[in-house]
Amino acid sequence: MSYLIAIKCKAIIVVLLLFPLLIYSQENILSGKILNISNEKLENVVVVLEEFQGNVIAFGQSDTEGKYVIKYDTEQDSINVKFRKLGLETVARKIPVYLQELNITMELAPENSLREVFVRNRRPIEVKGDTISYRPKYFRDGTEQSVEDLLHKLPGVSVDALTGTIKYQGNEIKKILLDGDDLTGDNYKVLSKNLSADWLEGVEVLKKFSDKRLLRGIKQSEDIAINLKLNENAKAPIFGKAKLGAGIESKYELKAELLSYLKKIKLFSIAETNNIGTDLETYDLETYLDSKNGGKGFVNPTNILNNNVAPPDFFNQEDFTFHHGVFISNAVLFKPNEKLKIRSLTNFYDNNLNFFISDTLSYLFPNGRTLSINEFQKQIQRPEEFFQDLKMDYAIRKNQELNIRFQYKTASSNTKSTNKTTLISATQLDAIEQHKLLTVATYTYKLNDKWAGEFQFKLGNNDLDESLDITYSSGALDNLKQQFLWRSFNIGADVNIYGKLSQNTSIKFYSGWNKSILELKPLFLSRYELRNMYSEFKIRKELSKFTLNGSARLRGVNLVFENSSSNKMLFEPLFGASYEDYLFNSLEIKVKTVLSSENNFVKPNQLFNQSVFLDYRSAVSYQTDFSMQQKSDLFLTSLKISENENTNLTSSMELGLERLSNAFIPNLSFQDEIVSTKFVQSGNMESIFTNFLLDKYFAKFKTNLGLTYSTQLSKSFLSVNDQFGQSKLLTNQWKLDAGIVCSRKLNISVSASVISSSNKWVVEENSFNFHKYFLKFVYKLTPRFRFLSKTQILDFGQELGGVSSLSDFSMLYKSNNDKWSFDIRLNNIFNLKNASFSSNTSSFFSQTNYQVQPRFFLASATWRF
Repeated sequence: MSYLIAIKCKAIIVVLLLFPLLIYSQENILSGKILNISNEKLENVVVVLEEFQGNVIAFGQSDTEGKYVIKYDTEQDSINVKFRKLGLETVARKIPVYLQELNITMELAPENSLREVFVRNRRPIEVKGDTISYRPKYFRDGTEQSVEDLLHKLPGVSVDALTGTIKYQGNEIKKILLDGDDLTGDNYKVLSKNLSADWLEGVEVLKKFSDKRLLRGIKQSEDIAINLKLNENAKAPIFGKAKLGAGIESKYELKAELLSYLKKIKLFSIAETNNIGTDLETYDLETYLDSKNGGKGFVNPTNILNNNVAPPDFFNQEDFTFHHGVFISNAVLFKPNEKLKIRSLTNFYDNNLNFFISDTLSYLFPNGRTLSINEFQKQIQRPEEFFQDLKMDYAIRKNQELNIRFQYKTASSNTKSTNKTTLISATQLDAIEQHKLLTVATYTYKLNDKWAGEFQFKLGNNDLDESLDITYSSGALDNLKQQFLWRSFNIGADVNIYGKLSQNTSIKFYSGWNKSILELKPLFLSRYELRNMYSEFKIRKELSKFTLNGSARLRGVNLVFENSSSNKMLFEPLFGASYEDYLFNSLEIKVKTVLSSENNFVKPNQLFNQSVFLDYRSAVSYQTDFSMQQKSDLFLTSLKISENENTNLTSSMELGLERLSNAFIPNLSFQDEIVSTKFVQSGNMESIFTNFLLDKYFAKFKTNLGLTYSTQLSKSFLSVNDQFGQSKLLTNQWKLDAGIVCSRKLNISVSASVISSSNKWVVEENSFNFHKYFLKFVYKLTPRFRFLSKTQILDFGQELGGVSSLSDFSMLYKSNNDKWSFDIRLNNIFNLKNASFSSNTSSFFSQTNYQVQPRFFLASATWRF
């Protein structure tokens, strides 16, 4: 099956790549020679032939002799010819079709010929309405490999190093656009992690973003998107990069990046394989439309088995992953006419990950006693996934639109672990196979400038097969073998009405129904059903500098399980208020407060009351009521001071309180080194959190300074060997980031974090502090020759593992025409064998040693075409 999936994925990509090249016929011929002002022959100049409507009819490139020959066909009497090359000024000519020879002389682009000129009226950040524009050249230090690397340096923008999630002023973005077009939908990480940063000429943050054409101006949106603007000199019908690297310890790296800009087609393709540790899973397969649990979403199977080891998030993940893998992705947007738009995203991922860890888990007992379990684990993971997202937008009329979306995922994962503790040695095999399908059709009708409506139909199914096989080396314990088989079916429909009562008042009303059916064998004999009917009314009112939001949702829920049924009528209110003004005529200030209440039911995999083994030493069971809802109450207030082109300042502060009723209370018991946990749905949990962010960019010095602070106190109940009490987990983190431009040749980036954690249960307490540092030097010997040094340091103190540090060094050389670059990398200079980490949870304290990638040398070459 895996083989067929791989063939299917590659076939789709090949077809989509070749499709743009088949739309041309070849009858007329245009040829010529291209030179620079020194009469030197210019190679790889892109030549584009266009009709006057802007339609690309043919393209080509000059060879090593500076010559080009292009065949084309047109019904017009004359055409436009454009000559493009990075670093040179674009040349455009209008010629008659009978002209067969055109020789061109190209000059350096102004930014290359006048390197010492500083254009002072071009600011690094500009704000125009709801659009914030960044000029990347002010924030680069020459080490940015991907868009993600660049975005991380922009004031107000943050990137989660572990998940790749991108936020602007604390709010997660919804999409990443490529020159205004959406190629990847919700899976924006395909672009952020794979598109090279050196293509970018500009980055725009779009507030109040809406991807629904007919709802703009009627539906109030709080979404945020990022638009990437590519360098005009780089755009061509076909352009991209290819990278090849090899080194000692049998290390290798291959990557191909292809883009195509045509009148009707825009394409981004990526293919990569390596064994240097870089995580190749750069997309989020779980961003299914309307797949969340709750009022409008479906109920889907959730894994019971979850025993995969993950690298720590303190350092870069590739420092701890011993693997080799393949990732292929193809995103294409096809616009055959003004009414129809088709978007396709295809991803294929096949990996082999290896982890080596040793850890100590210390469970807190009453009366000052602890239970410590020492473990060594070697784990091999083999995840393989194929994902297809296909969307069609069709404008039936000017005021009517039909959207059809199809998403399919098939995934398999095989995990083998060798586990050793003081008393037990075991071999564990996990196998998981999943198939997901979702189809959504949406019809949108715009009555006038004030009213619009949507009708949406959703259909999906989700099958999940899990198996666990544990073999103990001694006869003290019986071998285990368990299998769980999920079957699910979902169907639903929604009606949405949007209205704008006045310039300052808008409303939304929606009503819908969905049904979810799940079967889990052999744990349950009866199936789980949830029928959900809901209606909600929302109103938004703007009063001068104030904005008020209110909504009330009424849900009728019918649940059926184990021949029992339950009917619920639930009321879920939400109230929000915001105040927006300007301070000192330059700083935009916004204060926002939200109060909300939401109900959710336990997931089907939290309904079994018999013990299920999750791994070789852990058993879990649940004592829950399928009809008892969990209620989540949230209070959130935030203060934001937005950036301005004069101050380049961004700051935000957030304070929140969340309370969960009918939460799970873990009851822990121990037998030898087997830990049994029973979850009882009878407690409450509270969480208080605060986040603070400050970014200041000093344009005169091209220097950025960032400060973040976060704290969270979580209170929950815990039972250990029949001793019951409240657990308090408190974490605090201070972080300072600075990017300092010392001179035109030397840039320094520094980061320092202080993190504290304390866990108190009854009278027992574990607490520790640690420091994290990051230091990067970038030295540009010449504009073409660069040195890079990176060091990461983690200090837990001598009692908790001491100091761990990792250092890398690299050298980069670029050719004069930027066509070639050569990179030499030395990984883990001091050849550290292990790195130690400590962590706290509500039930235990752990110390873990992760084996680190050995020192290796890697040389690579990149060709830009």
